[in-house]
Amino acid sequence: MLTNDFPAIAAFIQQMTGAAIPSDASGIGWTRDGEIVCAAMYDHYTGRSITASIAKAPGAVMPPGFIRIIFDYPFRQLGCTKILAYVEDVNWKSKDLVEKMGFTLEATVTDVFPSGSMMIYTMLADQCRWLENEDGQEDQDPQST
Repeated sequence: MLTNDFPAIAAFIQQMTGAAIPSDASGIGWTRDGEIVCAAMYDHYTGRSITASIAKAPGAVMPPGFIRIIFDYPFRQLGCTKILAYVEDVNWKSKDLVEKMGFTLEATVTDVFPSGSMMIYTMLADQCRWLENEDGQEDQDPQST
């Protein structure tokens, strides 16, 4: 079930990633049995891009419908052309998650985290397969029909 309970989403993201919660952040979460099991938090919106922190609880499965929603918000609702995801280079679970979603490594910045480098993954709107329906067709904008 979807939730927009931002304090709970922020606490979940912080617990799963260790990320600080910026004051300009917003987010969406997915609950199971009343507990958040996956969430996306967005911040640093520039008008063209936004940063996303995406996390799931250990053993949780992120429903495809939820994944579509977390990409719909920045790409369709905000009109972003790019999403950035910052990943600590030793966090192989996060690297695996964003790569499976379709993000690509764009840059590595050394000496950012106590453990080492920050990897900057990005996804462009026209590369996002999650903006398609389950039948593989791109969603139609109801305003254009």
